[in-house]
Amino acid sequence: MAGRLGDELTLSRLAAEAGMSERSFGRRYQASTGLTPTRAVERLRVEAAHQLLSETRLPLKRIAALRLRQRGNHAAQLPARAGHRAQ
Repeated sequence: MAGRLGDELTLSRLAAEAGMSERSFGRRYQASTGLTPTRAVERLRVEAAHQLLSETRLPLKRIAALRLRQRGNHAAQLPARAGHRAQ
């Protein structure tokens, strides 16, 4: 998943790629990792964005557009999740 963070990584898509139902995939993934697939994708995206914030001078909105392609306003949510304040 980490190499595909810009893709739409929905539960239904991940489950289909694994050849499982959404429910089975979600339960097995969570049992294995301790996170739901959705939370895991979100965590990977936030970690990638945090790395970009730390290592580049890209503006927060640009990083959000690159790495946090999900529903919602991630540019507003990212600072709190990554331990940064919005500028």
